[in-house]
Amino acid sequence: MSIDEFKEEVYNLATVNGRSIKKLTDLAEQLKDEAVFLVEIIIKSIKESIPNTKLPKFYLLDSITKAVGGKYIEMFAQHIKSVYPVTFKQSPNSVKKKLLTLFKTWYIYYPHEILNTIYNELELSRFERELLTPEDHKKIQGFISSKTREENKARPAVRQANPLPPPMS
Repeated sequence: MSIDEFKEEVYNLATVNGRSIKKLTDLAEQLKDEAVFLVEIIIKSIKESIPNTKLPKFYLLDSITKAVGGKYIEMFAQHIKSVYPVTFKQSPNSVKKKLLTLFKTWYIYYPHEILNTIYNELELSRFERELLTPEDHKKIQGFISSKTREENKARPAVRQANPLPPPMS
């Protein structure tokens, strides 16, 4: 698949489709040398999409962040502040809950100062109280803990603190 085909697939990603997201994530892995272009395509598609089609693109961003990582994380981090707040504000509560769940898991990938700025700007603590259940918080913490354990196994000589999202107010 070429970059143009990748772009077409991203722009056509209008519903949450696990198969398409996996396919695009795998392609992002294969095309790491073209990461700057792929990130640009994803960010631009988020900005240009109508509000009800942005969530699948965030799931793609999330999938590439978690499955591929590396320079994709650095590049997405430069754009998160320009796309996440706008999308969050435009979204109904059902989508806000999903976006907030993604956001909370990003603390083990993206710089905390960027995420904390967004967290405070959007007053996400209020939305956490309103939208996330205790079960949601358990799932988020379970994901963070499992990823932290994986990192510690990969680097047994390095002891890392468990990175946690800001506490609920």
